[in-house]
Amino acid sequence: ADDHAIFGQDVDGTRIHDNLITGWNAGDHPGYGLAEVGASFPKGREAIRIVNFTGDTHHEIVGNAISDGLSTGIGIEAYGGARIDVLVKGNSIRNINVGQIRGSNHPAIIVRAEGSGSKLNWTLEDTNIDNVSSFSAGVDAFVARGGEVHSVLRNYIYTGSSAEFPRYGVETI
Repeated sequence: ADDHAIFGQDVDGTRIHDNLITGWNAGDHPGYGLAEVGASFPKGREAIRIVNFTGDTHHEIVGNAISDGLSTGIGIEAYGGARIDVLVKGNSIRNINVGQIRGSNHPAIIVRAEGSGSKLNWTLEDTNIDNVSSFSAGVDAFVARGGEVHSVLRNYIYTGSSAEFPRYGVETI
């Protein structure tokens, strides 16, 4: 099972607004667990994750404060021909990967489209990412096996990384 603060699979019309998510994946295992509920889980998970395998969907992730966790803040993924439109606006993401675990790769935001016909159209607006102390970027956009990611960034503020090997504000792979 996936253990995220907020998780949706094959959903449409999701509106994730005005949440405070802190300390996720800070359990007993390096970079894993979910301290917020006092339990440990075997894999590090995003604080907010939306993944679609089918259909045309629209989502909003607006006004959330995400901080002090050991994994990605927001993950949005389209697979198998799914087409996703998403607005990510007015969020604050800070202190990701606290403790700087060597070899970790947890950006503040990850977007991904994989598979023929999979398409992710997303807008990142009025969002501040601060202190991504990992070996990854503030935003990672992945495209694989015929997928498409279309990005619009407006007033995106990235104030850096405290990692030994800091990365970029946006990285497209």
